[in-house]
Amino acid sequence: MQTQIESEPRVSAQDDPTQSITISPATVVAGMLAAILPARRASRLNVLEAPQYE
Repeated sequence: MQTQIESEPRVSAQDDPTQSITISPATVVAGMLAAILPARRASRLNVLEAPQYE
């Protein structure tokens, strides 16, 4: 059983703006990479040859 010590309050993202400032851009970059990398790979495909491999 865990007990919370009164001298150490819990800190959430709402209480600590540096956490939000750090995590928000990191998630945006991760999302952009997750979208751009497969799109670039798909753009290199030859449209006429792609159905042959499916």
